[in-house]
Amino acid sequence: MELLEKLKILNNHLIGKNYNKVIEGCHKILKTNPDLPYALNLCGLALQGKNNFSLSVSFFTRATQFDPKNVAAINNLANSYKALMKLDLAEKLYLSTNN
Repeated sequence: MELLEKLKILNNHLIGKNYNKVIEGCHKILKTNPDLPYALNLCGLALQGKNNFSLSVSFFTRATQFDPKNVAAINNLANSYKALMKLDLAEKLYLSTNN
C-alpha cells in the first residue's frame, strides 16, 4: 500500500477517535520516514486526543523543525502548550501564524 493511502487511512482513524490505531500506524510510518511532517502532526493530534499533551509537543516540534512554515503543526503545538498552561509559549506560536 502506498504511503499516501496509509496516511489517509490513519486520518480516517483520527476522525473516528481511534487514537491508538493512529499512533501505532504513525510509528510504523515514521520508522522508515522519520522526517515526514504530516505523520508527525497526525501522531501529535492522536496524542492530544488522548490528553497526552506533553508527548504531543515533541511530535509537533519535530514536524515544525522539518517544515517551519507548517501552520497546522504550529497551531497544534500552540494548542498543546495552552493545554499545559504554558500560555506564553502558546501565544508566541499563535501570533507567529498571523504573519
